[in-house]
Amino acid sequence: MTMGPQLNVSEGGPSGWIAGIRWFHWNRQSATGEGKFWIADAITWTEGHVSFRLYRPVGYVTINGHRHPYFTRLHIIGGRNHGSGFVHYWHWSWAAGMWVG
Repeated sequence: MTMGPQLNVSEGGPSGWIAGIRWFHWNRQSATGEGKFWIADAITWTEGHVSFRLYRPVGYVTINGHRHPYFTRLHIIGGRNHGSGFVHYWHWSWAAGMWVG
């Protein structure tokens, strides 16, 4: 499996994505990395550099015959929010088919 350079986060309103990801850790329980967090609504802007952690796997997805965890939680730290940064938690909504904050 190739760990992609971008992670998309959508909340139904503004959409966000972490681009230029550098992965530090990936196993069956969690994955961690860092990148630049972008947000798009009526305009597009960056919240800057963030660190993130994917965790709490539920089941697996099979890619090229290999099983990989299906993470249901996302924790993002960093960026800038009025100069102080932010900490945010998302969870995967099976009903909505997207990350919800």
